[in-house]
Amino acid sequence: QCYEPGREIGEDSEDAWIRCSEDYECASKCIKMIASRFRLKCYGKSDCETIARIHDGGANGCRTGLTLKYWENVKKYCNNC
Repeated sequence: QCYEPGREIGEDSEDAWIRCSEDYECASKCIKMIASRFRLKCYGKSDCETIARIHDGGANGCRTGLTLKYWENVKKYCNNC
């Protein structure tokens, strides 16, 4: 899981997840790790699109049309995508 590298001794998974989600550096590392893991399923897509569609649809987010609406919304707010 994303938060495991920063999980503290004796800390349960839910507390570790909450702590990581509230820490920009930890959360960013988590998103990058997930995107890297599933990048091959998003062949030909930009980094922005890969991250957005995996965030919305999970491991197969780039392979389903169900994430296209979310991706279109992300592009509206991200000038660099």
